[in-house]
Amino acid sequence: MNQTEWAALALLVAVLLVPSASIYGYDLWLDAQKLDEEVQVVWITGWAAENGGWSPSEITLRKGVPAKLIITSADVTHGFHVPDLGLDSGPIAPGHKAVIEFVPEETGTFTFRCSVFCSEGHQSMVGKITVVE
Repeated sequence: MNQTEWAALALLVAVLLVPSASIYGYDLWLDAQKLDEEVQVVWITGWAAENGGWSPSEITLRKGVPAKLIITSADVTHGFHVPDLGLDSGPIAPGHKAVIEFVPEETGTFTFRCSVFCSEGHQSMVGKITVVE
């Protein structure tokens, strides 16, 4: 190939690749913006009441900031239920997890409970979520 053909090929490659690279770069930038968003992530583990209950049993979240609750079960099947916030994980088998994502819209203290009969101490498996400004 002579010099003119190389120049034409380089121009063709530039015309085809620059828009694609720009779009790809913009997509990466958008993903980075999503990572910059503040999210309150809380890991919660359920143990039968005789083994400690919920850990942690008290959670503080900020109003208006997205929250992500990652709930696991360490021993028997549990369920995570916060009726006043409309949250329910359904059954969570040992070694599995449930993820609940929501935005707390009101301040206050809200009780959470185990919603699956798990042991003799099932009724004492309670905790609280406090939402602050």
